[in-house]
Amino acid sequence: MTLARTVVRAPTTMARLRLLQALLLLCVLQSASAHAQRAVRFGIEGGAALTNFAGGDLTDNDWRTSPWIGISVVADRPGAVVGLQSGLHLISKGPAFNTDAAVVAVRLRYLEVPLLLRLGPARPASRVRPVLLVGGAVGVRIGCSVKAEANGRSSSLDCDDAYFGSQTDIQRVDAGLSVGGEVGIPYRKNLIIAPMVRYTHGLINIASDGTDDYNSKNTAFQIGLGLRFR
Repeated sequence: MTLARTVVRAPTTMARLRLLQALLLLCVLQSASAHAQRAVRFGIEGGAALTNFAGGDLTDNDWRTSPWIGISVVADRPGAVVGLQSGLHLISKGPAFNTDAAVVAVRLRYLEVPLLLRLGPARPASRVRPVLLVGGAVGVRIGCSVKAEANGRSSSLDCDDAYFGSQTDIQRVDAGLSVGGEVGIPYRKNLIIAPMVRYTHGLINIASDGTDDYNSKNTAFQIGLGLRFR
């Protein structure tokens, strides 16, 4: 009788051990799968920016071209419709003024942090994916200069030393609303190439003389290419 019970209990114990092993293996596989699908990607990006002032009674200002570069952080899972994007950009903003004597460029250099909502179709990570970008950006001015070019010669002054700077109050912090788009193109296994466009319209009067006649807000149209590693 005791032998019979032992024979009956042995398969039951082995079955429990196998079930426990299967559950542990399932937990490990689920944890590995969640870790693999954790889509927080870091990358670099850069390109050209067309910048200008908007607002006030400015009539002789023109668009100015300058490079921009930065790092990006993208958080979205493969197949998700909504994601987030941020990063840190080094960008120069400000317009160019065409006068009879010279071409004057106002160069406001910012460290800028974009915060964007990513909206795109639910597609696997291995497929091309267009994305709409909507959000804003906050920047801190780290430099300001005025450059004048005339008759093949040029000179540059810090804003504090230039006539422009002595007549206006140039804000150190800027903020604006952004809209744009990009196309994520998978390349090989661990890289996404993302051509992009983005427009940011400032909300803060950057240069003001204390009246309503000279209120200027930054505008920037960025074209660039991003490399994101996964």
